Amino acid sequence: MNTTPTNQKTATIIPIAGGKGGVGKSLIAANLAIVLARLGHKTIGIDLDLGAANLHSCLGLSGGTPPGLARFLRSTDQAPLESYLARTPHRNLHLLAGDEGNPFLAQLNVAQQRRLVQQIRALPAEFVILDLGAGSSFSTLDFFRISQKGLLVTTPEITSLQNLMNFLKNLAFRVIEHSLPQDRSIHRKLQTLYTSPLEFKSDQPSLLQTLLNPLDPEITEKVLSSWQQFRPRLVFNRGLGPDDLSIIPELEKRLRDQLDLTIEFIGYIPEDLAVPNSLRQGRSLMSFASTSNAGQDMIRLARRVLRLWDQPIPDSARQLQQYTHRLYSESSSQ
Repeated sequence: MNTTPTNQKTATIIPIAGGKGGVGKSLIAANLAIVLARLGHKTIGIDLDLGAANLHSCLGLSGGTPPGLARFLRSTDQAPLESYLARTPHRNLHLLAGDEGNPFLAQLNVAQQRRLVQQIRALPAEFVILDLGAGSSFSTLDFFRISQKGLLVTTPEITSLQNLMNFLKNLAFRVIEHSLPQDRSIHRKLQTLYTSPLEFKSDQPSLLQTLLNPLDPEITEKVLSSWQQFRPRLVFNRGLGPDDLSIIPELEKRLRDQLDLTIEFIGYIPEDLAVPNSLRQGRSLMSFASTSNAGQDMIRLARRVLRLWDQPIPDSARQLQQYTHRLYSESSSQ
């Protein structure tokens, strides 16, 4: 790939995270990247699931993990990140692979992380898809903070939603931590709140207000302003039907009351045997069964990203609920 022209538009970076493993985060990252590339957009997928990389498998690459992120981080020649990109079977799509066999890669120091983020921002692409690790490690939270509109993946089960909420709680405190003055008492309180679970259905006091109330009003305003710029987008994966989305009002209320956060709903992917079957065949979903229900909803998700990513999505919950009901009604009548 050629060096980035100085007048090239900055890439749209989409970090993809989930509160826990097993929600289909890597599968959505891989197939979203494939669809965007098929639609003619120069796309790069980056496996930042440090120490547990599998994006290459979801893309249908055979022959093991290509060299990529680990080699870049160990390099001393200052070669740009672009030079470590691998080709994929998909036109317009390149991959920066992780290292599935190196648990030490999961522990990046501050200098490594800063260098990597700087290089990611400079990549010559229209879209850069970041497949992040499961859970809420500081590295995962910091990579998610690269964009104020990251993509979150959850299944409709309460346990998955619980983990999602705790991810967002930890993201809030990580953003706040980087906005606060260096005050030891405040940071000690933050460390305590990192371990406080955010219950899906409870009337616990706002964790955000618990932290911010004792602060100077000017500091509080600055912190809230920094946090409220974030507007994550949510994809429900492995859904069983429109009734899955009945939990949206409660989810919105809990996040608003506890974290002063508004999220937007951008996609719904149904449970589909084509997904595990594609993985067993060593192929991407879009190569194996693009006309399957899950494949078609991946295409719809990519088109929504193209149409809506750079703007607010008004009334996103109602739109997704109505769309999903209509889609299932049409399917049942055929």
